[in-house]
Amino acid sequence: MINILLVVFIFLFVILWHEFGHFSIAKMVGVKVNEFSIGMGPRIFYKKRGDTEYSFRAIPVGGFVSMEGEEENSSDPRAFQNSSIIKRMAIVVAGATMNFILGFLVLLLLYIMRGVDVPKIKSFTPESNAPISGLEIGDRIIKMDSNIVNSWDDVLTLMSKNSGKNVKLQIEKKDGSVNIISIKPIEKEGRYVLGIYPDTEAIGILSAIQMSGYTFREMFMSLINFLQSIFRGGVKIKDISGPLGVVNVLVQAANQGIIQVLFWVAYININLGVINLLPLPALDGGKFIFLIVEALRGKPISPSKEGYVHLAGFILLMILLIVITFQDVLNLIGVK
Repeated sequence: MINILLVVFIFLFVILWHEFGHFSIAKMVGVKVNEFSIGMGPRIFYKKRGDTEYSFRAIPVGGFVSMEGEEENSSDPRAFQNSSIIKRMAIVVAGATMNFILGFLVLLLLYIMRGVDVPKIKSFTPESNAPISGLEIGDRIIKMDSNIVNSWDDVLTLMSKNSGKNVKLQIEKKDGSVNIISIKPIEKEGRYVLGIYPDTEAIGILSAIQMSGYTFREMFMSLINFLQSIFRGGVKIKDISGPLGVVNVLVQAANQGIIQVLFWVAYININLGVINLLPLPALDGGKFIFLIVEALRGKPISPSKEGYVHLAGFILLMILLIVITFQDVLNLIGVK
């Protein structure tokens, strides 16, 4: 129960953080915000402070910031449509930007708390051939076949190219001596691995920043590649997780400890930032495209017409969300 409540809190916080990005920049540049909402659907609670209503809605998926003149004509000088294009662009991308910032900061916290994986053996998987091959806990891998190993990522990269052949490891023992050991990899989830868990070592703040940037880039590019596969038809609907699928992953992560939770919080934030910047109606990226068109035309597009386009996009996204959620349910109950 505690883990489920933690997951709900994480979802609400991530959404709040995203919408706070839009809200804070809008306030900063003088745009009137009519409503700041967490969730979608019927409103179940709200409180008005100044010009803005702060509300919670019944469906805890998504959220929004409603600004004066965003989807309708308004004579208010503080209306969204009456602000400069630069200000409006800043407001539109602020949500995704805040998600990217939070994702990076969570990764930074993760590396400061945990350190980094190093090519030093901490433990073995139950099915590993490593113990019978002569490997021991505390051994450090310094070379694989003819390749020098400087990090655990080097081990993972080299093993990703392995087709099941024996691997010759050069090992530095605890006493400083060096041994050569041959180990047969094991097959796990369609790939070959050594069956060992790496140890971790603490790193300084500058190294933590560097590693956070590297991991951020890897997560970002993996999402871009996944989206490209979707648009090319290389990904089936069953391979896409919706809110229920993400909740399931977070609950499992919570069972494994705070480190796994932080990893997925970072990934979800980067994911949300990338998705929101897609050039699709109803998403921040779609709104940004309308602003670019306005800049090229030299005159604004009717807020009501743009609103209809985003409404149509929103309806399509909700239909897609329902389909993906239904698939999530099938996956959770084991129906293929």
